[in-house]
Order: sequence, then structure tokens, then C-alpha cells
Amino acid sequence: MNKTAQFSDIKKSIVKYIGKKQIGTGKKIPPIRSLATELNASPVTIHRAISSLVSEGILEAKRGSGTFVSSPNREKSLTVGIIMPPVFGEVGTGAHFTQEVVRGIENVLNQHNLRGIVCRIREGNVENEEFELIKDLIDSGVKEFVACLFSASNGPVWSFLEKNHIPVVLIDNFAPRRNFNGVATNNYQGGRLAGEHLVSLGHRKIAIALTGMSGFAVESRISGFKDALAEADIKLMPENILRIATESDFHQFDSMFMSKEHPTALFAIHDGVAAEFYRYFREKNISIPNEISVIGFDDNEISRQLTPLLTTVRQPAFKIGARASESLMKLISGVPDENKEINEILLEPELIVRESTSKPKAGK
Repeated sequence: MNKTAQFSDIKKSIVKYIGKKQIGTGKKIPPIRSLATELNASPVTIHRAISSLVSEGILEAKRGSGTFVSSPNREKSLTVGIIMPPVFGEVGTGAHFTQEVVRGIENVLNQHNLRGIVCRIREGNVENEEFELIKDLIDSGVKEFVACLFSASNGPVWSFLEKNHIPVVLIDNFAPRRNFNGVATNNYQGGRLAGEHLVSLGHRKIAIALTGMSGFAVESRISGFKDALAEADIKLMPENILRIATESDFHQFDSMFMSKEHPTALFAIHDGVAAEFYRYFREKNISIPNEISVIGFDDNEISRQLTPLLTTVRQPAFKIGARASESLMKLISGVPDENKEINEILLEPELIVRESTSKPKAGK
């Protein structure tokens, strides 16, 4: 069955189900999983169909309570699509960061009597998933987006958004050579702060830990980190660029960290990655920061729960979301930019020094 047709059929099936079960105005409809079972559809398709019916005013979503049948006379409000990236297991892009971004977005939307539909991209073919999700939301009536997208700059989603003149503000990952507004942390400066901090403590044998996620933000962060090391005549060696996706990947680092010449400091590209290395170092009886210093990026909740407390670079996540929403409001209202140029807003990060970094041992 054609995907668009299937999506449309599921929407109709939900409406028929509501009528058949005589679920009246103001009454709560069954949860997504129950509807998925009743209608023989995936929970993801049910979720998107419900989001579409909410945007059309047929259903009404109430935070913390569920989804209800709307009053026929209820005033419809503009719905904004909020698209966030997948979280790859325990070493992913940081659920706390995206939660704070969404909170900032919704705070501004609420001030304008608007609402947002939050959708998270599934793992797998991220580029295709982003494209299909945006098309589905547009088919359901959503016309404006705040999105954190990871598609390559030549990916189909960018041409689709440009060709159809879809108002969109990007979060964190700008699209090179594309005409979109965006808001992000100054990731280059954030990477520099991490590198400069480790260098200032006297570290010279330094490693960096990455996940499978790439994109403009991560690349900028790495670039700033490398430049900070280079200015101190320290080269980030290829063998010290550690890439992880699953728990089993850590075993490949045994020979490195169990040797006498192991790195004395590690920059984790996200706090979630730092937390995974805490676990790994604890298993190997490697003491933080006595034997190795660890610095993260984000300043999410976990950084204040680890022992020792994690030194990290703070991203202004809530502010990023709020500024992105404000930028979208200007696009929606047709307020022109003074310089008629694409507006890319960079917000400054902050180094938060805690307990996980210290000077290396003498002779290291």
C-alpha cells in the first residue's frame, strides 16, 4: 500500500473508531498502543495520524492527560512541527539537551497561543526518516517547523523545504549553502574551551570520544578542540580519536588504557559519552581524575550525578529553543530581516569546572 494512502486511511480509521465507540466531545480516546492493536497499524503511524487530527482540530492533546475529542466549535490554533534527533542508546545525542530545547521552543509558542507537535527521528536511515517525517507532517496540515536535522547538505530534505518555501528554523546543525535560519551553540568555541582547559592543566596526551552522529555542530566542536591543542603544539593523534556506538565497542580500548602510555585526558563529545567512559574506567580500576581527566559537553543532568562530578561545557539549551521559536515567529508573521540575510544565531557556551579534571601525574 502507498505510504501516503496508508497514512490517510489510518486517520479515517481513527475517526470511524471514535464514532463506532461513541466517544463523545471532551472524552478521552484510547492510548496509542491500544489503537495500534485495534487498527492493526504501527504505533508510529498512529502517533502521526493523531498528531494530524490534533492539528486539524478534530482531537485535542492535553499535556499529562492524554488526547480528547474536540468540541466542533473549538478555535483552531497554528501547529508547529518540532523535530528532534534520535538518542542512540546510552551514548547518544543527549535526551536532556533536546528536552530543554523543546521546553524553550514550547515556552515561546505558548506565549503566542500556538502549540507544537514533538517528533523524534527514529534510528536507522536518519536522512530518509527526516524527509518522510516532514512530508507526513505537511500532509497532515503542519506548515512550520523548528528542526534539528542531520541530513547531508545535498540531502533531499533541504531541496524539498526550499522548493516548497516551508518556514523552518534549524537547531544546532546549520545547512551549509542552504537558505535557512538557525540557532546553535557556538560549538567551535565550546570545543576550544574544552581543549584549552585540558592544556592549561598540563595535559599533552589527549583523546577525544565520538559517537556515530555527525553534522555541522559536532564537526565544529571537534575543529575548535583540535585548534586549541594545535596552538599548544599538541597533535590529536588518529589512534586517540575513539568512536563508539555500542557497549561492546569499549573493549577495543583495553590495550590503550591499560598501557603505561595511555592518554591522561579525554574529551567526550557529549555528557552521555562521558558517563559511559566513567563506567568503563570504573570496571578497569582507572581513577578519575587521578589517572585520567574527563571533560564532557552539554552540562546535562547526568553531569551533576556522576562521581566525581563532571567538568563540562554548558550549552544554553533552553535559550536555543526559545530563540529558535522567536525566529520562527518572525518568519510566520512575515517580518523581514533588516539585512535581508539568513539569520544564524550563535549562543556562547560556558566552561563548568567540577571534579573530573586535574593536573596529570608527574612524569605523564
